[in-house]
Amino acid sequence: MGRVIRAQRRSHAIFKSHTHHNKNPARLRNLDFAERNGYIRGIVKDIIHDAGRGAPLARVVFRDPYRYKQRSETFIATEGLHTGAFVYCGKKATLAVGNVIPVAQCPEGTIICNVEEKTGDRGALARTSGNYATIIGHSPDDNKTRIRLPSGSKKTISGDARATIGIVAGGGRIDKPLLKAGRAFHKYKAKRLPSGSKKTISGDARATIGIVAGGGRIDKPLLKAGRAFHKYKAKRYNWPRTRGVAMNPVDHPHGGGNHQHIGKASTIARSAVPGQKVGLIAARRTGLLRGTVKVKEV
Repeated sequence: MGRVIRAQRRSHAIFKSHTHHNKNPARLRNLDFAERNGYIRGIVKDIIHDAGRGAPLARVVFRDPYRYKQRSETFIATEGLHTGAFVYCGKKATLAVGNVIPVAQCPEGTIICNVEEKTGDRGALARTSGNYATIIGHSPDDNKTRIRLPSGSKKTISGDARATIGIVAGGGRIDKPLLKAGRAFHKYKAKRLPSGSKKTISGDARATIGIVAGGGRIDKPLLKAGRAFHKYKAKRYNWPRTRGVAMNPVDHPHGGGNHQHIGKASTIARSAVPGQKVGLIAARRTGLLRGTVKVKEV
């Protein structure tokens, strides 16, 4: 009788979730009266690292507009943000890096990040290190704004959606080569997207002015397996990953043989039993895509 394969063991409780290492959910302020009609000022108290995230986080303290107290928010840090800097959030905030304003208030060509897809969702687009979205145009008639995402695609969102001005910190992160398996381990051990497509959103949606900090993080090579180990330790349990063809036939359906080969069709039916379900599961197509790929506009 064969052994239980890796895909079957994955469904049991021997693999730890690393989400408990996270400092705080990184999101914008709740959309309140102060932001809808004016602005509110906060101060950056600290720039912190979050396990499993390439971009640094900023702890921003605001005065509570309704009670005699202070409220701390955790924002995704934009490139150039520092401790002691003032952050203004609201409809009447100035167009400066790190400020959070509705996308309808941003002129065409503005670099933004941490953009709301729906008004009040507190940031969903262009959040990874070194990434940003660009304002393409506005439609005042229906209060919609068209933006270009990091992937290159375009999207239409509400003009009321908010965004952060600037670029997410950590740029250049992916330019550094991993060089060794250990760094790959730490990279993948705790993880979301910017693609380049364009999207239309509501003009009321908010965004942060600027680029997310931390760009260029993945450009740096890992160089040795120990670094890959620590990289993936903060993410999912998917490193190191042994190839099925390198195993014995008792350990994997692709194992065994006088040389490393699958020995059968790599596509497998959706209805296959768990011990057989490895390879290209219910694949619609296989092989390389040839020619250019046209980015679908949303």
